[in-house]
Amino acid sequence: MMAALKAELRKLFMIRSTYVLSATAVIIIGIGAGYANGFKLTTAQLHSPLQLQGSVVDIINLVSIFPALIGILLMTHEYRYNTILYSLTSNRSRTKFLAAKFIALSIFAIVFILAAALIAALFSNIGAHIAGHSLVTQSFAYSDTVWRIIFGGWGYAVISLLIATLVRNQIAAVVSLFIIPSTVEGLLSLLLRDNTIYLPFNALNAVLTKSPHISYGHAALTVTVYLFFGWLIAWILFLRRDAN
Repeated sequence: MMAALKAELRKLFMIRSTYVLSATAVIIIGIGAGYANGFKLTTAQLHSPLQLQGSVVDIINLVSIFPALIGILLMTHEYRYNTILYSLTSNRSRTKFLAAKFIALSIFAIVFILAAALIAALFSNIGAHIAGHSLVTQSFAYSDTVWRIIFGGWGYAVISLLIATLVRNQIAAVVSLFIIPSTVEGLLSLLLRDNTIYLPFNALNAVLTKSPHISYGHAALTVTVYLFFGWLIAWILFLRRDAN
């Protein structure tokens, strides 16, 4: 298992897109946190004790798409470049192969989100300092905020890997990642009304953004249920389908 995990971590950092997307995320954090949530703070924001916490959560909500895209590439590159045949041949168990990808992406996503949160907080303070702003004493609920941003970023990443495992096509997986949260769940909201909060991406968003209809814990539990059954189906199909 350790050999398979190391192989997947090597693949993750051999993909050029990993570095391109990570660098793009840093630029977006710089603009979003440093400028919008630092340099351009309003008087009301300067007097809010939750400004820094809100800035971090907003940025994580924005850049969570990047580890999700990296997760799609981690799986779909195997099919696009036909390395899946070698990967499955070098692993005695397809289950270990799939589990290694899941764990490797989970590690990357958690580290990415924590790094993004630290950079966002740093850039917000730098932006405010450059503009000559002075924030009031900030209140940061570490235990509550940290688990939410980790779960939100990790959840987005492993859902993207799940989609890629099911469709096995890079373009289709990327399109699905953008269409399902907006178009599909948007249309379903017309039918489900208030119960739309129990749709997977809406529930995941509710972990980061306060919803009047569901608590953070309930939203996280809803996402966990989707992930459990989704990955159970993906695992069964992956064991039964050929590599082509």
